[in-house]
Amino acid sequence: MEVWILLIINTILSLLFILFVKDKQQRIFGLFFLILPLFGFILYFGPKLLYRITKRHNLYDVSNVKLKISDESFSQKPNVPEEMNIVSFNEIMQVGLKEEKRALLLNVLKDDLVDNASFIRSAMGDTDSETTHYAASATMQIYTKLRAAIQALETKLQLNPDDASVMLELLSAISDYILSGVLTKRDNDFYCNKYIRTFNLLKQYEPDLLTCDAYLKQADFQFISFDVHKSILTAIEARDHFDVEDAHLKLLELYYKTGNQSKYNEAFDAFKKSKLTVSNKGLELIRFWSKRTA
Repeated sequence: MEVWILLIINTILSLLFILFVKDKQQRIFGLFFLILPLFGFILYFGPKLLYRITKRHNLYDVSNVKLKISDESFSQKPNVPEEMNIVSFNEIMQVGLKEEKRALLLNVLKDDLVDNASFIRSAMGDTDSETTHYAASATMQIYTKLRAAIQALETKLQLNPDDASVMLELLSAISDYILSGVLTKRDNDFYCNKYIRTFNLLKQYEPDLLTCDAYLKQADFQFISFDVHKSILTAIEARDHFDVEDAHLKLLELYYKTGNQSKYNEAFDAFKKSKLTVSNKGLELIRFWSKRTA
């Protein structure tokens, strides 16, 4: 008789679990409870109770873990501006009609032109003349807007040469101009040198205002200007000062580009010892560079 009472209680609890559990994927355990009366609940809730008591969720030795990888989130919404700059216009609309291409581009042009600069540039190679005309006009607007912003800041800086906040704004404006992709090779080199000079000037007056991102762009623009040695020194300074993933990855990237395997290995060892939580993107880059420097 007692056995039947236990079975009835087990069945009721299992059905209640199926009906009221929030996670739909967890509901399958209700069937498990029905198949394995009493022990099913013990096997399911036992580890949860143990975790609450001990607060331990793994049994491996921490010394064996070289890199801590952040948990992946599969419920994040896509970063629309980023995705628009990754996927080119031609890849999206290679089978689209003229009207569809034009409508898509016009919708993009309603948003921030600078943020969508990469996407707009990719539309300039389209076969539809009106689409390329829209893209060319938008590119010229980007060019004019960013150049005007730089000129305005340079004028302010001439009036007050020691204003560090204006220097910082100017750095951001110059980097936006370069990274927009609307510059010719000659203009690109010119503004890279302008960024480098402004960075060095700000570093003299207010070094604490310089962010890690400013350092990494400085390293990139120095590398583009063929000043590889200073580029690496800037990346090392950024890594040692900020100790963030992006700074470590930039230094690894530069050593990879220069083919300096011994320095790459040293930087990689320093990265592992930093105890940073590595993003999935960072881990993929490390694997990519490691395979090619092995």
